[in-house]
This record gives sequence, C-alpha cells and structure tokens, in this order.
Amino acid sequence: MSDEHLSETLQVCKWTIENTEPLHSQHIRSKKLIRRIMKFIKQTGRDKSVNERIKESNNRAVLFND
Repeated sequence: MSDEHLSETLQVCKWTIENTEPLHSQHIRSKKLIRRIMKFIKQTGRDKSVNERIKESNNRAVLFND
C-alpha cells in the first residue's frame, strides 16, 4: 500500500473508533487494524512519511467537520 492509502486507512479507523461504542464490532476491528498498520509502518521505516501525509490531510481546507 502507498503511504497515502495507509494514512487514509488510519484516519478512517480513528474516525470509526471515535464514533462507535467500545463493544461495537467495527470499533474493535478498527483498533486491531490500527495496531497492524502501525507495526507495518514502523517495520518498513515509513512512519515519518505516513505521519506527514496525515498532517497534510488535516491541514487541508474542509467544507464540513463531522
């Protein structure tokens, strides 16, 4: 996966965790997925570039904030 896709996946998981109950299956799945992606990112040494993508995405102009 590209750094962009990894960062987008992490952001979707974060949103899911923030907007679901702790016992919801998607909440649990998102937490596990974040752990797996973070482990992969650290092992491949791409953590800086993925974090930069997330910062860029957060700094973009947004029409609606959920």
